[in-house]
Amino acid sequence: MVKIGLQLKATLENVASVQPDEDDFRWYLKLRCANCGDEPDHFQYACGLDTTPVRGGRGHANLVVKCKLCGRENTLDIVENSGRPLTESDIFQTVVAFDCRGLEPTDFSPRIGWACRGTDSDTPFANVDLSEKEWVEYDEKANQSVSPSPPRALFEEAEKGPKALSGPKIKGPIGRLKVCQLLQNT
Repeated sequence: MVKIGLQLKATLENVASVQPDEDDFRWYLKLRCANCGDEPDHFQYACGLDTTPVRGGRGHANLVVKCKLCGRENTLDIVENSGRPLTESDIFQTVVAFDCRGLEPTDFSPRIGWACRGTDSDTPFANVDLSEKEWVEYDEKANQSVSPSPPRALFEEAEKGPKALSGPKIKGPIGRLKVCQLLQNT
């Protein structure tokens, strides 16, 4: 069992926080089999409200994937209460942690379903699409534009124990697995 934190970094222009909008948020990930190294080139999603039984009566998981190359059944669970908002501009922050068994995430696609709040007015903005090159909205209360830039992501092995996911965010490098540039800034 390996807990892996998804860290995001974005430039937050007049944005106090960015976080998933609903409990049924879908985390779109590319996954690699830890047994054989096979990595399909499509994204799969895990949702905290979805559970699938694990073969052999070993419980349930948010995502169960059978490797097409080696046939191994791998699972991913979203760690309960691990979700944290992105609150600091241009600093990697852990926004969620995954309990990975037999696989590891290699890429993340933010897509739709995010929410943000304006810095000065605390105005909420729903249905933010971070898959676009640029999402900009106007905060009428503060008379300024609001824009989170497309995020960059990396995956990091989370610390072990109950303290690992407590507090507002997990800080510090523990073991960088891969840095992913999600959207090209060209």
